[in-house]
Amino acid sequence: MKTIIKKRFILAFIFAIVFCIITNKTWYKTDDLPVKFDISSNGNFTINVVYNKKNDDNFKKTKGAIKTVHLKGNSKILFNAHIKHPKRMKLILIPNDNSEKIYISNIELNNKIKLDDLSKFKAKNADIKIQNNTILLDPPPQADNYSKTKPHVIELIYTEALNTHCKSHIDFLLFTTIFVLSFLVLYKLFNLGAKYKMQSKSTIDITFVLIFFIFLFIPMFHLNHDCYFQVELRSLNNFPKSFSLEFGKEFSSAFNDRFNTRKFLVPFYTNLKYKLHTKYAETNLGYVYKDSRWMFINQTKEILNDGLTPIDDETLNKITSNIKTLLNYVKKNNIKLYIVIVPTKEFIYQEEDIYHKNYEHENSYQVVKKVKKELNYDIIYPSEEFRKLKKEKTIYYKTDHHLTDEGSYELYKIITKRINKDFKDINITPLEDFKVSYNNLVRHNGERIFDRGGNLTRSYIKDDKRLLKDKYKYYDYKDLNTLQIEEHFPFGKQINPKGKYSVFIVGNSMIESLSYFLNTNYHKIVKYRFNSSIETPKRQSRMDMKGYEPFIEQEKPDILFVILSTGNILELEGLYVDMI
Repeated sequence: MKTIIKKRFILAFIFAIVFCIITNKTWYKTDDLPVKFDISSNGNFTINVVYNKKNDDNFKKTKGAIKTVHLKGNSKILFNAHIKHPKRMKLILIPNDNSEKIYISNIELNNKIKLDDLSKFKAKNADIKIQNNTILLDPPPQADNYSKTKPHVIELIYTEALNTHCKSHIDFLLFTTIFVLSFLVLYKLFNLGAKYKMQSKSTIDITFVLIFFIFLFIPMFHLNHDCYFQVELRSLNNFPKSFSLEFGKEFSSAFNDRFNTRKFLVPFYTNLKYKLHTKYAETNLGYVYKDSRWMFINQTKEILNDGLTPIDDETLNKITSNIKTLLNYVKKNNIKLYIVIVPTKEFIYQEEDIYHKNYEHENSYQVVKKVKKELNYDIIYPSEEFRKLKKEKTIYYKTDHHLTDEGSYELYKIITKRINKDFKDINITPLEDFKVSYNNLVRHNGERIFDRGGNLTRSYIKDDKRLLKDKYKYYDYKDLNTLQIEEHFPFGKQINPKGKYSVFIVGNSMIESLSYFLNTNYHKIVKYRFNSSIETPKRQSRMDMKGYEPFIEQEKPDILFVILSTGNILELEGLYVDMI
């Protein structure tokens, strides 16, 4: 009997090792390969860096990374791609409008290899020239019937083999977890198999049990190693690096984000639910009304703040104290401060959300009242204005949680009226200075790219014909070509030679469309998105002003904006971390 048990132990041990080898991509990790370069052009581009695993021009076995950028002059671009041993590389550039000449220089791979022999590059679908250590790509003019569905694709290919590799390391914690679990399961399987055999069970029974356990392990194969999930527009949770009381919760969150087949199962399940419901359907993000086409976020599931739960007195006091400290800071540096809180779409359009209870105020209203009472400072919170304006204008997108151009312009007017009390020569830029157009797609980002809308994209629903019927009004500044615009998330800079005063903005995604109206007034706008990694710039919390102060003092702005949504209201608690 002991000999039989020993054999099962050895077999389980061997097969557990084999299983660990098969699942090596989960525990044997490779650092991302960075490539950075300078690029100069004008317009919106989709840029893709592609690495080939073989040393040839076929680029069949590839890995890469992609991003969309708005270029206005010179920009620095950084890509990080997950690949172990790249052999060849190419850049794919897709202009999203009529393209101009493209200048590329200072190409650096893996932070140490400079590709300065530019003669080793060749181009497809564009003429290539080398001038002053810079690659000049001159694409042919696009036809009048240029289509977004078949854009002009430019390829810049490095023709030599890449002599680089990425650092690798073993996640011993994950390796041990996989080995122990697989050993225990396999040992149990061998025991079950022996019992089935002794009890003369059929091969079908044994096969069924084996298949069942194999299916349990399928989600562990080929875990997603990406840092950011483009479809859901969010960062993925990471596996814990050490044991803690939160280990189980952190491991579960990371696995739920990264398990194999997730990209298939979640969209399939969501669309199945959507089709089975006639008028109203829940999604992974919130809910959608099919007839009115309104999509709302289920705020009780949101990560930061549901906008409804009252803020306790202790938190209110911390926020008020932080704002007082900020007011003292701007006074000391002779800067005017304007804090703007944008209400949620769910509050402004709550009458459209017929299946959920309406409410009189968001919890951000508590902050507005408290700060006014104790500090005599007026936070700009346009909830009443928006609720009146929605009767004649579309303030928010139906398939996204951001303000439309109409909504952003109305917010710009509210802000400018307030600023005019302090700066008499700052006035509202009239609508006559903007070109008006209409589109059923959404445009809310700094790159001014149209998409389906964050709510719709993140929900995985494919019913565009039904949900994208509404057309929105868009405003484009007629003198936009006189402005210098740089976008390098989380940083952005806009310069207007005709404008006055300098502005520094710390805000969330609501600042993107708004800044395209603000830049019609101000000479220089520097903006930082606080809903980004706390490493850029280095800070202790996302809104930690101590992290932004060196940049503010370097820019010496006349005006400081702090702009956030109700969903981020509790982030004001981290405005000064040492006070928490």
